[in-house]
Formats: sequence, C-alpha cells, structure tokens
Amino acid sequence: MRFPPVSRLTCLSRLSRASHDGSSGPILLNSIHNSFIEELIVYCHEGNNGVKRDNPVRADPNHLSKKTSKQPRIARRQGRPVKDDSQALRDKIIAATRELLRTNSPDAISRIDIARAAKVDPALIRYYFGSKDDVLSAVALTFMDDFRRSEYDVPTSGDVQDLLDRIVTVMMAFIESVPYMHDLLVREISRLGAPGGAKIRSAFIDNPTARIERSIRGTDSIRLTRRELQFFRMMVIAICAFPIREQAFIEQLFGRERFDAELTKEYCKFVAKVFAQGMKPRPK
Repeated sequence: MRFPPVSRLTCLSRLSRASHDGSSGPILLNSIHNSFIEELIVYCHEGNNGVKRDNPVRADPNHLSKKTSKQPRIARRQGRPVKDDSQALRDKIIAATRELLRTNSPDAISRIDIARAAKVDPALIRYYFGSKDDVLSAVALTFMDDFRRSEYDVPTSGDVQDLLDRIVTVMMAFIESVPYMHDLLVREISRLGAPGGAKIRSAFIDNPTARIERSIRGTDSIRLTRRELQFFRMMVIAICAFPIREQAFIEQLFGRERFDAELTKEYCKFVAKVFAQGMKPRPK
C-alpha cells in the first residue's frame, strides 16, 4: 500500500528526531529516504485514483535533477481588450450611471452600485475609468453634449415672454431627463481638479448666459446687466428643478404623482409670464 507524500514526510521527521537520541535512526533514515524518493516520483506520475499515467518516469532518485519535456502552452491573446469592446463597455457603464442619477444623488452612488447597475465586474470600472469620481466626470461630459444640442431660438414675434417660455420649457425637459444631473454638474464644477471642470462651467454657465443675453436683445425686453442675467439663470434652474425633484410635495399640492406634460406646459407659461412682467419696459 502506497502512502501519500505527507505521511512519508511525517515519518522522516520522526526518524530524524530518533537519530539525535543515538539509536539506529540514521540507518533507518537513509533506507526510508531512498524508498520515499522512489515513492514520491511514482506518486507524482499517478492520479489520486491510483491509475498510472502514460509513460511514467522511472523511480530513480537521481531523476529529480533531470529535465522533463515541457507540455505545449495554450496561446493567450495578448494586450488589452479590443477597442470596440472597450468603448462598448465604457458606454454601458456611463449609461448605467446616468440611470442611477435619476433617483440618486452623486454622493449616494458607489462604485459597487455602478457595477451592479451596469452588470459588470467592479474591477472593470477601475480599469476603464479609475475611481467613481472619474466615472461621474465622464457622465457630466455627456450631459454637456446633450445640453449643447438643446437650442432655443429668438421668437419671430420679438416677445420676451415667448422666449422665456421656450427657455423654461427646455430647462424643465433637460432636468426631468435626469433629476440629479444638476447636482452632478455643480459637484464637478466645484470639485478641485475635476477633469473637464472648466469645459462644464463654460457649457452650463458662461455660454448659456451669453446666449440668453443675445436672445433677449432681439425681444422687447429691457437690457439686463451680466449680474442680472446670472441671477436669472440661477432662478430658472431652481424653479425648474423643484417640481421635478420634490414629487411628494407635488402630489400633496396637485394630487398627481409627478409633473405630467399638461401641468408642465401650464407651469412654464406661468413662469415666463411672471419673468416677462419684470423684464418688459414699463409704459411712460
């Protein structure tokens, strides 16, 4: 009966201790050591079920120093993932993060949450982006691209109220698409060293303010200073975000779970009317 190598090692250990007692340990140790080497070689070339492998190595203690033929290695694809696959995974992670921002603030989202929503291994997020903050920065840049495509033209009527109605409607639709989008943008603009922070500020603060200023000049509105335009922008964002974010309040006030299309249309016209009353020149 052959014993596994562990049992042989235990036996050798005990015999080694016996040799220090001056008994016949050294003789037995030398004998069993040679037997153990032979047993170990055969054991390594046999399966655990006792079935011998093809062409077993001869039980020769000196064979341990001989080189054996190497098995052919399986070829492995080298390098990083294919570019198309990488971009698809990045887009998938960004889309999942955007969806999370519909119901969660940026600070409430973790890297594990993003991985779970995207159905990918969390290690892929670190590989393709780095940290959670880097993912959020990439998402913020996609919002910037979306916002650039949302245009509002100067109405042919030249009425500032029509222009304001259009501005508020566009902002409402944009915030409604991702309610916590504005939280993310403010976070990215104020975060020290945020990648693309200057671009985001330019896209969401500077450029829209200048665009509104140019649009207002084509209406019957009074001239506003740059500071007044900044106040205007701040008020529009707050006014548009509140009914979308505070759904519990809206339900209690209007008996509806959310601002539907009809209610949104009425709200935008009301806001435009209030603003227009303060922006139109007063009759002399």
